[in-house]
This record gives sequence, C-alpha cells and structure tokens, in this order.
Amino acid sequence: QKFNGWSMSMPRSLTSFLRAEQVELLLRRNQHVMHFLNGPLWRAASSTPKASALRSALTTAIHTRNLRSILRPRGDLISRNAAPIRRASTEATHARQQGVLYPERINVYRAGTSATLSVGLGRVVTIVFFLAGATIWAPAYYFSPDHSSLWVPVYIAAAAIPFIATALATGPMIHAIRVYLPGRARRSKDDLKRFASQTPAETLLELQYMRWLPWPQTRRMPFGRLRRLQPSLRGGIANLEQQNPHVSDEVKNTLVGWLAHRNWGRFYVNRAQRRDRSAVPGVWEGMWKQIPLKGSKEDILKKGKAPVQMRGRSPAFKDGKGAK
Repeated sequence: QKFNGWSMSMPRSLTSFLRAEQVELLLRRNQHVMHFLNGPLWRAASSTPKASALRSALTTAIHTRNLRSILRPRGDLISRNAAPIRRASTEATHARQQGVLYPERINVYRAGTSATLSVGLGRVVTIVFFLAGATIWAPAYYFSPDHSSLWVPVYIAAAAIPFIATALATGPMIHAIRVYLPGRARRSKDDLKRFASQTPAETLLELQYMRWLPWPQTRRMPFGRLRRLQPSLRGGIANLEQQNPHVSDEVKNTLVGWLAHRNWGRFYVNRAQRRDRSAVPGVWEGMWKQIPLKGSKEDILKKGKAPVQMRGRSPAFKDGKGAK
C-alpha cells in the first residue's frame, strides 16, 4: 500500500526522518508568514484602537452628548413662558457712555513741546557743565603745581552758577495743568463752560513743572488756594502762587520759609500763547479770571470766608465743647 506516494513498507527510521523534514518546512513557512505580519502591514493593523478603547471612547461621547443636552436643551423643549437665552448686549453700555462726554481728568493748559524740550535740555546742559567742573576742572587745578588749591572751591561754585540760575529762572514754568472734573461737568460742552465760569474752590488741579531735575514733576492742589501775582524783578517771572493755610506768617517771613515758598510755592503760566494747545480750549481762560490777585479785595474776602481749622481738631468742636 501507498500513502501519499510513500510505501508503508519503508523503514520506520526513514519515515521519521521524512516527517521531521516536513515539520521543519512547515515551521519555516510559519516564520515567513510571521515576518510578513510583523512588517508595515502588521504595525498598521496593530495601531488601530482595540475594542475596549473604542467602547470607552464611545461611552464618553454618549455621556458628553447627554450632559450637553441636559444643560442646553433643544428649542422645542424650552417653554414658551421662559425667558430667551441671549448674550449681553453692548447697546446698554454704549447708551451709558453717551451720557459722559469728557473724561474725569482733562488737560486745560499745555505750554507746548518746544518749550518743554528747551527747558529740559537747559537742565541737562547745566548739570553736565557742573559735573564736568566738579570732577575734571577742580581736580586738575588741585593737582597742578602752578595753581593754589584754595581756588578749587571757587571753581566748583562757578561751575554750579549756570545750573542754579537756570533752575531759579525757569523753575516756576508750568508745562501742563489738568483738572479733575465732577460728574455734572462731563456731560456736555455747555456744562463744562458753566463749570469753568464757576469753578468750586475744592476742585483738584494737577500741575506739571520742572524745578531742579530735567523731567517734569507733578503736584496736586485745590483750586481755591491759587493767587495771581504781578511779575517783578524781585519776585521773578512767577505769576501764580499757592497759599498754604498750614504755614503761619512767622514761618513765611523767615529766610528759610521765604526760600522754600519761592522755590515750591510759585509758578509761571504763559498768558501770551498764540494758540490754545489744551484738550478743551477756553476752559483755563475762564478759570484764570476767577483766581484773585494777591492782596486785592477779593483775596481778603476769600480769606475771610475760608474756615479756620486747627490740626487735630474737628471743626464741629471748639475748646472741647460742642458748637452751638
């Protein structure tokens, strides 16, 4: 008998050898198949999500959709009596902004860019001249055998003269004035003109000027403390003065008080400008007419109307007793 072309009468050793060869060929064929599967096709197939991952992703999407439908139902589920859902409208904000025409702080006086730059450059030049005289020329005369060392303080003082003279001459110059407007003066131009013609004494002003430094400084003060001055040779170019009610006349009459008031209490506003460079022309002109001249009848009347208040004491009490 023959089985698969082989005789059954073959020796068992030969049969075992042939079976071993068949098994080896089968194993080699399986290795080629696995190598093909482990290639790009196998990696591409293995990169697809598993059934468990697909199931979890699908479940999450379903839950998210259900939650979204609960929080934001469809239009047919909303009752007719319920208020419609809408975003915040900008019409109300625009309508509120229409009631205010001017900002809270507005510029009413500006000296100009050229004047500000000229004063600032003058400060810088005089400071550089003083530093050069104090650090270069004075040490050179000190170490020079042909000059006496007693001249060193003289050279330092001479180098400081231009800086001091420029600061005293142009120090009171105001570069900008800003006014804090109340709500009633910000609605229209007529309200602003009415405010400029009748400015309250407690209106806050913001003044910018240069004293000793080459950049502007800012000071705030009430409008009722300002007084006009007549420029003179002794008083300088200042035409505006700030009255400080907390400083007594005895302190003002001393040398230190006079120098301090001359340096920090007097200002200069250019009244001969050809063009008003402020944000609202004409406002400062109306406010300037309300400032009384120092020593005039209006100045004395305003001082008499101003309440006298001592530091640390309430105006409603006098000598420890309630005012009647």
